[in-house]
Amino acid sequence: MALTKIRTGGITADAVDNTILKLDDDFALTGTVSGAGKILQVVTTNSTDGNTGNITTLTAAGTVAITPSATSSKIFVIAHGAGQVTCGSNGIMETQILRGGTDGTKLGVFYSGMSTTTNGQVHYFTPHNSVTDSPSSTSEITYTWAVTKGSGGTTNARIFASASFPLTMTAMEIGG
Repeated sequence: MALTKIRTGGITADAVDNTILKLDDDFALTGTVSGAGKILQVVTTNSTDGNTGNITTLTAAGTVAITPSATSSKIFVIAHGAGQVTCGSNGIMETQILRGGTDGTKLGVFYSGMSTTTNGQVHYFTPHNSVTDSPSSTSEITYTWAVTKGSGGTTNARIFASASFPLTMTAMEIGG
């Protein structure tokens, strides 16, 4: 492989001492990186023994709770699990991440499934959501992943959890 060199003659002498930079050299950076978030804590819940049943209204499938260490922290929440829809004219599932329970603050909505199907056909897939929240709190916050049918043409939807298909929610606190 050919050695790549960048001539630094146009860069001020005090920047790199007017030398040639070799890209195969090791460089050490010192100082403080600003503007980059740091992951302060991670909380994960795994459910292997749950089933929402066949539902047609918004129903909690899983939760995760985290206590931010600062009011300026952001919380990144991820949820995924095994899903199933029974189709009418289509088979769409709606999943939401909420701060609080199913009557809490809606933070993100995701739709997945089949848009054209045969009536009564069952489809399996892995629905997922992710959101970033700015709760401005140092009190414990519970996030809920909820599911419902995503269209009038969907007969019903469900999330199920087992050892083979765990329902997983993760909350990460990100500090400035």
